[in-house]
This record gives sequence, C-alpha cells and structure tokens, in this order.
Amino acid sequence: MQKKDFTCIFEFIQYNGYIMKKFTLLAIGSAIGLLCATLSFADEGITPAQAQSMEKTDTAVYRNTTDTKERSLESIELLQGFSWGILRYDKQDKHYRMHPTSVALDFTLKTLTKRWFNFNPAFLLQCQVEPFIGYIASPRNNMEMGIQAYLKVGLVPQTWKFQPYIKGGTGIDYMTLHTWEQSTQFNFISSVGVGFHYFITDNVALTVEGRYRHLSNAGIDQPNHGYEAITTDAGILYKF
Repeated sequence: MQKKDFTCIFEFIQYNGYIMKKFTLLAIGSAIGLLCATLSFADEGITPAQAQSMEKTDTAVYRNTTDTKERSLESIELLQGFSWGILRYDKQDKHYRMHPTSVALDFTLKTLTKRWFNFNPAFLLQCQVEPFIGYIASPRNNMEMGIQAYLKVGLVPQTWKFQPYIKGGTGIDYMTLHTWEQSTQFNFISSVGVGFHYFITDNVALTVEGRYRHLSNAGIDQPNHGYEAITTDAGILYKF
C-alpha cells in the first residue's frame, strides 16, 4: 500500500469522525428534547402499592395524599442576553454581536429519577427547553432564532436562596445572515454554561449566566467551518 493510500484513509477517518461528533451532539440534544416531552406529560402521584399500604381509616389524609401531584414543569424563565464573537464577513474578520431574548421552560428530572432509580437529589436537576429569537446588530442587521435543550444541574441544595448551576446541551438555529464560515442558514448549536439563581421571594428569583456556544451544520454542506460565541444572560425566574 502506498503512502498516499494511508493519507486518504486518514483523511476519511478524520472527516467522518468530525461528522460523527456532530451527529452525536445532535442525538444527545434530541434525547434531551424527547425526555422533556415525556416530562411534560408525566406527573407523579401516589402509586397503587403505596395507596394499599396506607391507613384508610384516616379518609381525609388518604384523599389529600392521593390527590397530591408533583408538577413536571417546575419553573419558567425570561432571559435577555448579549452574544459576541468573531466571524469572517466581506473578506475581513468582523465582530458578531447578537441580542437574544429567550423563554426557558424548566422541567424537573426528579419525577423520573425517583420513579425509575429511587434517586431524589437535594440539588436542582432539570431538563430545560429554551426557544429564542435574537437581533443581530453586527456585522449587518439580521435576525437569528432557534430552540435549544439543556441538561441543568444545581451545585447546592435546592432550598438555598443562592443556587449556582451548570448546564449543557444542543439545538437548532436559523440565521438570516450569510457568513463565510457557513454555507447553510439552518445550523446546529452546541452550548455549555454556568450561572446562578438568587431567590428574592419563595417563587421569584433573579438569574445570571454565561455560555459558550459552537455553531455549525454537522457537515451537511460545505463550507462548514463553524464559529464560536460567548453569551451573557440575565433575567427573572418564576417557580411554580
């Protein structure tokens, strides 16, 4: 086998490895989205076995317990952000600036972890679905919109007023801006972030977070150089 044959094999593995990585991220995001959809219909009440083991003599307590259900949709957030990065536009490196507005739906995962694994952590454990729309201010006035799904994990007990967390996930994006990096307007987003909630009342909290995101089209078309951006978000959370 000649040297050029090894080179071709290496390039094939390298290229397809890149594609597989992108589709893996997409698969993870799809799984998170499917899990969120499942959660939206999954309310946990008392199981039949638990009902049979209760003392039925206390009718009032029995009725209250069986009627009590846990919400899957735990909270909702309204966030306003600022995103910036560098991309190539008109043969020059330009600053990319975008102002996203998003609504985040926070579904608790404890409903499922308790039922399937008997695991009920004290910290926040959520699946977050976040549609967004953004105004692109630079390098030209344009629009961006999409939806993302995250796994969101708290770092302290959920009863604390100050609740730091980490999150990661993926989603889909449509941008009206034509860039040198991307041949498509539809792309995929992979994001990681860190932030915190600070509860000013039992049900209302202030939210601040930062994110790092990568945007590309998973090799569907070329060019597909991708580009990165840093986003800061602030807003308010309402807990049901």
